[in-house]
Amino acid sequence: MYVQNSNGEFRQIPIVPRLESEQYVGNWRNVRVGYVTQRELPDLVVVEGRWDEEDNYVRIFKGLSEPPFFDFDDPVLNMQLPNAAPDVEIMDVNRDGYKDLYVLQASELHGYCSVKGGENSGLSGYWGGGKPSKGWVPPHNRVTDLLLLGGRDTETLNFEFTSHLMDFHGRGCSGVAKRFGNDNTLLVSRSRILHYGTCVMNCCRVLLCF
Repeated sequence: MYVQNSNGEFRQIPIVPRLESEQYVGNWRNVRVGYVTQRELPDLVVVEGRWDEEDNYVRIFKGLSEPPFFDFDDPVLNMQLPNAAPDVEIMDVNRDGYKDLYVLQASELHGYCSVKGGENSGLSGYWGGGKPSKGWVPPHNRVTDLLLLGGRDTETLNFEFTSHLMDFHGRGCSGVAKRFGNDNTLLVSRSRILHYGTCVMNCCRVLLCF
C-alpha cells in the first residue's frame, strides 16, 4: 500500500497482519477501495481464492484513520463463495444511496475455464488442441455472477447485504468487472482463452445496464 502526503510524495505502508488476522489476508485476486459501509473512511473490498470450491471469499475490511488503515482482524463482510471470483466492483445498481457489490464468478475448478493442473488445462477438447481457429466461439461460463445489494438493518442500523444470483451466462472465462461511466452501469469482460496469471480479454465484452 502506498500513501500520498501533502507534497505529492508516496510512502509505502506494508500490510503485515497480526496473528489473529492472518486467516483473512492471503490469496487475494482483486481489490477495490470505496465508501461502502461508512461515509467517513473508505473500506477495502477483496475477493480471495482460486479453483477450490471451499476456499473462495468476498471480504470487506473497515477503513481506519491510522496505519494499517484497514481493520484486518474483524471483516465487516466475510462471505464464502460457491465459485472462484476473479473480480469485484463497487456500484449502486438500484440508486438507493447504499453501495452494492457485483462479484464476478468463474468455473475454474472444472471445465473450460479450469486452470488447475496447468495453463489452459482442459481446453484442447473444445477445438482439437493448439490455438482456436479464427471465429471459434467459446462455450458459456457454467456459473452465474453474484449481486450483493447493500442496505442498513432498520433496528440495529448495521450495514448488511442481500444476495442475488444474476440470470446471466456470458461466453468465455470471466475476467474483469468495471464500472462504466456511472454507478449503475457495468462492463464485464471475458476472454476466449484463460491465461493463468494474466488478464487477456479479447472478446465477448458485455455491457450491463441496470
